[in-house]
Amino acid sequence: MKTSKEYPATHSMSTAWYMVDEEGNVGIMDYNENGPVPWGLPQTCAEDLVYGSGADSNNFVPFDLTDEQIMDLLQEPHSPLQEDLWFDCVVKIEKNKKDRFLELCTHPDISKGSPFCVSERLNLYMIDAYDCCSDADFKQTQIHGTLKLMIDEGLIVEVYKMQDYYMSDTYSESGEQIVHEKSFDKAPYYIYHQAYSTSFLPQKMHTPVHPVKIDQIPTDFRHFMHKVPVKFRETELLQIAQYVPCFSHDDYTYIVNGCCYIECDLSDGSVAYYLADICEFDRHVSCFYYFFDKCLTCNECCGLKTYPYCENPTILGVFDEESHHYYYGLYGDTWKVLTRDLQIKSLTVSFKHWNADCLVETLTNIIKDIKPRIILFSDKTFDNFSKLFEINANLLTLDNVDYPVYKVSGIMSEEIRKYACLGYRGVNHRIFITKEEMLVLESSGKAIKIVKDR
Repeated sequence: MKTSKEYPATHSMSTAWYMVDEEGNVGIMDYNENGPVPWGLPQTCAEDLVYGSGADSNNFVPFDLTDEQIMDLLQEPHSPLQEDLWFDCVVKIEKNKKDRFLELCTHPDISKGSPFCVSERLNLYMIDAYDCCSDADFKQTQIHGTLKLMIDEGLIVEVYKMQDYYMSDTYSESGEQIVHEKSFDKAPYYIYHQAYSTSFLPQKMHTPVHPVKIDQIPTDFRHFMHKVPVKFRETELLQIAQYVPCFSHDDYTYIVNGCCYIECDLSDGSVAYYLADICEFDRHVSCFYYFFDKCLTCNECCGLKTYPYCENPTILGVFDEESHHYYYGLYGDTWKVLTRDLQIKSLTVSFKHWNADCLVETLTNIIKDIKPRIILFSDKTFDNFSKLFEINANLLTLDNVDYPVYKVSGIMSEEIRKYACLGYRGVNHRIFITKEEMLVLESSGKAIKIVKDR
């Protein structure tokens, strides 16, 4: 999206993702900034998911939507002369003039990335022709340039606005309830919305007339969709952390077997704990600053952070903080060396301070815990770590287990795949623990409660 123009209001730091229920219905979960979010998700919003994954990127994965489902995504049509903004409009073109339309879409006053084919069967394309109805100061003017040519030549038959899948929430007058609001009335997906306050569970916002099914999704993309053992048509409130490992900004509540758990509410009013991070070992429990993300250079720890994509990773990446930002992305983007299907098999760690003793101890614990099939080091860290660990012929051996070790820059995705697809061989950690079970674990010393008011 261009940031130099005054486009209609966009979403804040919200996130959305796909789910699939036990009946094969595809749903979209939309989060209003807070709450548990499945590990490793790129930041996006609901309207970027409705035609398929990554509709605004070069990695678009189209879904096989029916004509009825596509029309559920659009508002009522109008003539080209009734449109004024021409921002991400869906246009129906004259079928026998398709080649001319696509040729004109290459002109510089049509936004790069246009047109996006919504439906070749229905002759529907999404274009951004904002430059053709504004001046140099982005103020509205008469239609001109390439867009005027399209209209004058009769290429555009009708114009549709997309449904705006904006959702928000406010407190009721009593402050005890959340009032959910939405800007749409049609969609082919079950849609849930998480309120800003995590005290309230995600609420079902929409039940589709023409629901998208899992068999409409490309086979090689289905494993990216989070499966939940519920029926959307019967489920009004949904706690995603009950079924999927999730990240959250909330404080950790317990540590069990080196993993962090956070308290959450369930739809029946009970309390439970979900897996929020793995490999947070007991040595950090006594550090006040570590848990409140205020790590100081105290020479006591390395300030190591973990970034898991799944609870059973077969790839371990080790980065200093600077290299981690380059490869991993500040907001959780993929490593540049990993393909999309390999990304979800990984766990990365990055450290702030070079503390050899701490790094050896912590990384040794992590390696023994998850037993990765392959370990990848950033170039900057490889030489340093090769002095801490004995690495021979690209193999690190711990407790008679061999771990292939490589620099990120020195290996290709297919080589990584050979190892990563061998399957998980580490400790299996529970993604969800009930309150009763946690109390038993705590009383037996297997669960350590985090004290926040030290």
